[in-house]
Amino acid sequence: MRALSLLMVVALRLLLIATPVSAQSVDDFAAWVALVRSPVGGVLSAPGEGRDASAPRRAVSINRGTWSFGAGDDETSNIGATMQFPAGRISVLLHGMVTSVKDCSDCGGNVIGGGLTYALNSIKLGGADGARLDIAIQPVGSFGSFDDGDASAITAAVSVPVSLTVPVGPVTVRPFLTPGFGYGRVTEAEESYGGTRALFGYGLAIANRSGSLQAHIGTMEVRFEDAPTVTAMGLTFRF
Repeated sequence: MRALSLLMVVALRLLLIATPVSAQSVDDFAAWVALVRSPVGGVLSAPGEGRDASAPRRAVSINRGTWSFGAGDDETSNIGATMQFPAGRISVLLHGMVTSVKDCSDCGGNVIGGGLTYALNSIKLGGADGARLDIAIQPVGSFGSFDDGDASAITAAVSVPVSLTVPVGPVTVRPFLTPGFGYGRVTEAEESYGGTRALFGYGLAIANRSGSLQAHIGTMEVRFEDAPTVTAMGLTFRF
């Protein structure tokens, strides 16, 4: 099934059931399609250790996100890897991701991208050892090739990761939010559709006290009425 054919079918389905109908368009849906198949909207990356750490470390994250319009209906899986290279307050991010669609071997694709994380502030909280609130800003972009190269998607987004780190015995617990705003565009042949969408992710990460190993679960939403959200999980290794 070709990308824009699938796009039109699902867009029509959503536009018919949504209220009010005027609130959505094919361009809006194309933005959703591009962003939900990108590292910024298709998985959920947990915030890092914050600049309060004595020596910021490089990191590798393995992330997985899944979504579908019904139980097993066209279930899409995004599996990605992110490398992080710190330099003071700034960390350089490199993304790679593979997308696959259940029962549609031609609908998947590959995505590459990158961006930056800038640590805005790290606020120590109370007298607890290591308790803090971290706030960052994260501009990212990506390019994806889908449907055996017949379609492509580009994205650009800015997120503001906010995390609360709380030491609990031998581990640290880190609830986090990742609000943002993104642009996505889908192109096939000479036809292109695109627009902007709000992003909102949230989750919970647990790390050992050294922070060398962290696991997280959560949800990522590319805002579009009646569209599914992404269920996400991941592991991060720091060295």
